[in-house]
This record gives sequence, structure tokens and C-alpha cells, in this order.
Amino acid sequence: MARTYCQRCKKPEQVCLCSYLDPQENAKAVIILRHPDEKSKALGTASLVEFGLSRATIVDALYSHHQDIRDLLLRFSCTEPLLIYPEPLSEEYPHYVYDFEKDRFTSLALQKAYDSIILLDGTWRNTRELLHCNSWLKQLPSLSLVNLGQSRYRIRQAKQEGAVATIEAVAFALSLLDETFQADKLIKPFEKMIEFQIERMGQSVYQANYLNKNKTKN
Repeated sequence: MARTYCQRCKKPEQVCLCSYLDPQENAKAVIILRHPDEKSKALGTASLVEFGLSRATIVDALYSHHQDIRDLLLRFSCTEPLLIYPEPLSEEYPHYVYDFEKDRFTSLALQKAYDSIILLDGTWRNTRELLHCNSWLKQLPSLSLVNLGQSRYRIRQAKQEGAVATIEAVAFALSLLDETFQADKLIKPFEKMIEFQIERMGQSVYQANYLNKNKTKN
């Protein structure tokens, strides 16, 4: 029996998440620089961001010219991007830390100063490679989001403590920078994706390979 595919997301209809998408307008544009290794991964979340937000796009390239990204931002009428990254990249450019437990500062200043965000999508090694290949990224002001809690990506075993999926990082960043943003709308298809995968593998496999190991880490 031939598979049928969704015309929108190009995935088989039995795993299509489009019915759970609830696209929304976002005041702060989102640019995701996706490592080429991530493009073919079935459980990547960057595409859910692009489908879920009116002002979001993915750039699939290892090398991206700074001016090309600037031109892309201009399409969204944006000129002041903020790089979301877990550590400072340069002493010459501002680096902010927002602690979701301690709430070290109000986000109002960030909301006024920056009109867009840039994120790197990939494994830790992938993002380091993107930084190496795009040195202009180190000339951007950056923001670290810390104490985000447990990732909802229950079927992934992240090697870095505190790591979250790209869609979760976008949700946290926009909840901080965009007062009109509704995180639940963006996250819903992601949660459904996880539920589908757990259902397909079965509870016994999930508990043995993910649930029990996550409890051990905690």
C-alpha cells in the first residue's frame, strides 16, 4: 500500500502534525541557522517553528554570509538581532544572562533593544561548527537562557545538562522578548510529535530506554 504524504510538511500523513499547528503572529522575527546534518532528521523541531510563526525562517547552510542574513532580517523589517547562545562569545559585544529561576533583570530593556533573534540548530558539535564557519556571529549581542527546567523532549538523551530542543529555546526566548507571544501554541505540535513517537515505540521500550534513564539523571 502506497504512502500518502501531507502537501504542506511533506511527511507521511500518519505522522503529520499540521492539524495541531496554530500559527501566530510574532513581533520578534526568528532566524534559525540549521546545520546541514539536521535537515534530514525526522524529529527535528526547527520546521515546527517555521510553520508555527508568521515571521520565522530557516537557513540550511554551513556557511552563511553576514549580509545575506541582514538582508533576510530586512524582509521582516528587522535590523537588531540577538543571538541565543549558552555562553559569551566575545568580550567586545554585550552578553546577557536571563535566569528563569532568579529573574535577574527585567526583559523590558531587551524588548526595546532587539527586534529579532538568531538561533543555531544542531548538536553541540554542529553549533560549534556553525560558529567556526560564521565568525560574524561572534560580533552579535548574545543571550543565555538558564534554569529552563527539564526539557519536554522526552525521547532524546541530551549530553549537555540543561539542553532543550530548538523549538523550546525559541519559546523561552520569545516569551521573554515578545509580550504577545503564546508559547503553548508553538509547543503543542512538538508535544504531539513526542507522544506519537512514544506510542510507536511502546511504553515498555520508552520506559527502559528513556524514562528510567532520565529519572536516574535527575
